[in-house]
Amino acid sequence: MSCIPLIAARLQAYKKWSKEATRKVKEKYRATNPDQKPPEGLYKESPARISQELLKRYDYGKAMSQLNFVNNRSGRNSTPADRQKLDKAKDLMRKKKPIKPGKSIVTKPPGTAKTPKSTARTPKSTARTPRGTATKPKSYA
Repeated sequence: MSCIPLIAARLQAYKKWSKEATRKVKEKYRATNPDQKPPEGLYKESPARISQELLKRYDYGKAMSQLNFVNNRSGRNSTPADRQKLDKAKDLMRKKKPIKPGKSIVTKPPGTAKTPKSTARTPKSTARTPRGTATKPKSYA
């Protein structure tokens, strides 16, 4: 007697249970958070409207995550223009990113940062030393 039908039956029962549990969790979530779902057709609108609507409904991280999810999942069904529109919305959201407390918004002009000096020593001259006795610079790594 083969046990394959038994395994298949258990798998079917598990899939039914899993599907039902997922449905219940989603229903409960939608009942407690009705405004969390973006409006239908939002991602077909202008990039400014997309970023504005997502930032109104979610915090910055969740909004960016939503946009990335839509962009990644659209796949073959989206045109290059649609993908470009979503990328533009992403750029607009990056510009509106809130600054964390303690972070400076002032940046130094390029070329003013100090570069650390090398600690490696180089020999003064290896020309006068006999062959094979030239000293190598110490490595501090």
